Amino acid sequence: MISIKHLAWNIKFANCLKAFRRDAVGVAAIEFALVVPFLLLLMIGSISVFDGIRGWTTYGNTVATISDLISRQIRMDDGKRDLMIASARALANKYSKMDDFTVIIASIENELDPDDDTTLTIDWSEASRKSEELTDKDLVNFKLPVLAESETIILVIMTGTYKPIIFSSTTGDFHFERHAVRRPRFVHKIPYEDD
Repeated sequence: MISIKHLAWNIKFANCLKAFRRDAVGVAAIEFALVVPFLLLLMIGSISVFDGIRGWTTYGNTVATISDLISRQIRMDDGKRDLMIASARALANKYSKMDDFTVIIASIENELDPDDDTTLTIDWSEASRKSEELTDKDLVNFKLPVLAESETIILVIMTGTYKPIIFSSTTGDFHFERHAVRRPRFVHKIPYEDD
């Protein structure tokens, strides 16, 4: 036979189980603990990607500015080259603080050709790292405007790899390569004069 004490205990236990199933106080804490790591990862990843997009835009604005500055020159020399490279580094700000940051400046000419063929050649090329100076073979890598015979253009290229400050292992490094083309404004051809 079941005693009244035993029956009362069973009823209390059943009521406790029902109350435990209806109690939602700890559920929110558990859900929070499960969701927060994913939200943090998403937020930090978004910050890194946004930083990369901002770097891409900064490189584009910088090459446009430097190419415009060079197109206003009457002649180039080592001093002006160094000034343009320093200006590019200053404009790129934190996106230029890397070992492989490179600025390349080149004057490209469509030489006079009696056969009326377009022959683009490098008139002169200077770079922040000598090994990166352009050759005639490199010109196929760029979409350049059509030039009349003996016409010249200025090509400015910036490259570099940026490591995001936060979570670079998740998003990876960003490799930037931007270029801009301008025609000389005040002279037909900007000569390079060695100091």
